[in-house]
Amino acid sequence: MGFSNAEVLVNFVGNTEGLDKKTKEASQTIKGFGKSVGGVLGALGTLTLATSGLILAETLKGIKKMVQASVEAYSNFEQLEGGLVSLFGEGSAEMNRILEDSQKAYKNLTMSQNDYLTSFQSAYPLVNAGLNENKDAIEYTNKVLQLSSDLFNTYGGSIDYYQNAINWALKGSFVYLDNLNIGIKGTQEGFIEAANNAGILGRNISNVNELTSDEIIDVIQHYAEQYGVWGKTGQEASSTIIGSMNMVKATWDNFILGLSQKDADIDGLVDNLINSVETFLNNIMPVIIRAIESIAKILPSIVEKIADELPGLLESLLPPLIEAAKRLIQSLAKNLPDIIRILGEAVIEITKEATNLLPDLIDAIMGSAIALIDVLAQSLPTLLPQLIKAIVDGLIKITKYTPQIIQAAITLLMGIIQAIPEIITALVDALPEIITTIITCLIDSIPQLIVGAIQLLMGIIEAIPTIIVELIKAIPEIIIAIVNALTSNESIRKLLDAGKELLQKIVDGIGSMISKVWDIGSNIVSGLWNGIVGAKDWIVNKVKGLAKSILNGMKSALGIHSPSTEFAILGKFSVLGYTEALDDMKGQVQDTIDSVFNLQPEVSGAMSSTYSPQTNVIVNNNMEFDPLGQLVSNIKTFSGGAKNDYNWGATKWLRF
Repeated sequence: MGFSNAEVLVNFVGNTEGLDKKTKEASQTIKGFGKSVGGVLGALGTLTLATSGLILAETLKGIKKMVQASVEAYSNFEQLEGGLVSLFGEGSAEMNRILEDSQKAYKNLTMSQNDYLTSFQSAYPLVNAGLNENKDAIEYTNKVLQLSSDLFNTYGGSIDYYQNAINWALKGSFVYLDNLNIGIKGTQEGFIEAANNAGILGRNISNVNELTSDEIIDVIQHYAEQYGVWGKTGQEASSTIIGSMNMVKATWDNFILGLSQKDADIDGLVDNLINSVETFLNNIMPVIIRAIESIAKILPSIVEKIADELPGLLESLLPPLIEAAKRLIQSLAKNLPDIIRILGEAVIEITKEATNLLPDLIDAIMGSAIALIDVLAQSLPTLLPQLIKAIVDGLIKITKYTPQIIQAAITLLMGIIQAIPEIITALVDALPEIITTIITCLIDSIPQLIVGAIQLLMGIIEAIPTIIVELIKAIPEIIIAIVNALTSNESIRKLLDAGKELLQKIVDGIGSMISKVWDIGSNIVSGLWNGIVGAKDWIVNKVKGLAKSILNGMKSALGIHSPSTEFAILGKFSVLGYTEALDDMKGQVQDTIDSVFNLQPEVSGAMSSTYSPQTNVIVNNNMEFDPLGQLVSNIKTFSGGAKNDYNWGATKWLRF
């Protein structure tokens, strides 16, 4: 019997009456439980499995595709292998040789195993049919495949295109040899000429029918070598992007085929794939790097060009964009009340429905919970031992891996510890460069910051007139608004209340301030006086020191060793100088007195009749030191004269 759609039939032998009863009871319980929480658990299960299910699904898809590709590749291989059996026999040396060559074809032909076998079986009958008896048909078939692949990797196109041209030449039609681009004309005469000029046949021919398949292949190979085509595939596979990419494709196809092959060398197939990928990366990465470097070189000019074009572009694009945005906002603003109303009504309806469903939902949840508890209670005697056993078995399994886990953790920690010195060294080595770079960037940015600040300042300055004009325009409205605000009853009341409160605060503050100022003034005066008293001795010492310094300076400058003697001489000459100066100035003194007082004669007469003054003028015109070193003077006294010679009453004794 076949099974489909996961249908499983179980045949049970024995009395099922009790089992049927229990099954019906459990079925009813489960149905009730399912009705109440089926939706909730279904949604929860879907949500819980969504992420893991998605990942698993994608993984399974990938595995499925690989399996399908592998099965398809193996089915093709079976057909090709059957063809080899038909040609050479099961397990023959020729068949084993061809299979070995097919496994190596990825390297020198960039062909997968199946592609090689397909091409081989297409070319072999033609090669073998016209071959000399002493020639190796397998070897010359490989030459045909090599020529086809080399021509493809030299000029492009497809391998089949070049193989068909060679196959037609083996059939006696040389018309397609022009397409090989190796100097052979696409005619019988052209090929005869090429064969004779090659000089590899050991004879000259006049008819193409004289040529065997191996000779035709040898002539084509000769010219392929002359044109640098022979062996191109191997060079391309190791040194070019397209060649190495074809090699990667071939090794991947071989890997997929090997997954389904019996006794396949999977490790070898994986190594071939990895090596081909590495070769491809080695070929393509320098190109990518050069492309990135070129982009980096031209990027500044591109950015500069964009920067030059951007203002004009924005100037042309911004107005319609702004207008469109404006219209959108206006439309939204116009329809926003309706949108809000509709959303509000929807929310209200949803809330009403949820409120109506709440009792049913509570009943469903509570009923489901009770049913679930009943089911669990009935199942616990059987379920708990199984659950505990499963947990114990799981723990035992985990403990088996404990030594490996611990060892792996130790290895990881040791690796981290061993890497710490290198990490620190790298950081320390890089730190000076990082610091230097940051400081250099900051220093280099200073001129830009200064220029930016200046530009900002100039912008503000340039904008000031506009700001002032706008403010002046707005002043009337501002004044009107202020007046309206201040003249309203409410504003006046608030101002009066604020004024009263302010005055009260001022009065309270002044009273407090006077007391504090009095205390502060008293403390200041007391502090100053204490400072003066304390600094008295310091000031006296400073004055004494200053006087002493001045005296010593003068003594040093004048060469004085005895101050009393030197200053006595100085005083003597000073007094003598004063005396002569006063003698010379007596007339000026008299004129000054007369001009100041200018008394009338009658007044003078009246005064003279009452008083009899006597004016004495003493002139010290002789100064000298006595034997004790004291300065003394010889005084000459002049007396007499008329009453009016000097204005009595306006003068006093004058002693010079």
